[in-house]
Amino acid sequence: MNQAELQHLVSKLRVNVLHKKLPRHAHGPRGSLELIRTRVTALIANERIECAPYSAEITRLYTERLISDAILNGEKHAHTMEMATWWLAEDKSAIHKLFKVLVPRFQDSRKSYTQIWTVPVNYETTLQAPSRAWDGKLKVVELRGHPLPKLEYSNSQPNRNHIHNFLLSEAKRDFNLTAVAQAIADQELKEFNAKHGENPDDAEK
Repeated sequence: MNQAELQHLVSKLRVNVLHKKLPRHAHGPRGSLELIRTRVTALIANERIECAPYSAEITRLYTERLISDAILNGEKHAHTMEMATWWLAEDKSAIHKLFKVLVPRFQDSRKSYTQIWTVPVNYETTLQAPSRAWDGKLKVVELRGHPLPKLEYSNSQPNRNHIHNFLLSEAKRDFNLTAVAQAIADQELKEFNAKHGENPDDAEK
């Protein structure tokens, strides 16, 4: 079976695949998978979740696969429906949403179905719980096209309230005022000299 034939059976994911194990869990690999299943369900249902970085990456991969298979095979495909039923068992309405809402939304999309954001570190949490493997760091995973308020990194657009931007803005304002004042003074001097028949160059000498 060649590559073209394989793509009709299993669609290619649109995100990089992490070749790592599931996050550790007290109940072993099964417990880890159950935890990821809970987060996949939450992501499909709510369209945005927040969790530890590695769990966020794994949740994103399984969600991408679930949506990809739903688009490729549809709800009448036995294996696809079986997988959707297992992954979304905690919220049956999420199964309906997967096929009736997300498939129409993403069927013509050329991008990944999800995107991931790194949350700024909460240093208070980090200091209070330094033993945690993720050190208080969090990531946000969300579905594209969601109806929630848009997220963006703080440095993606200028923020006038940041101290460095405020100082630069005031410095620019002072410079412009000085330049305007100097231009006015020069113009007034020229008009005065012209009125009294003095040569500006001679006045300077």
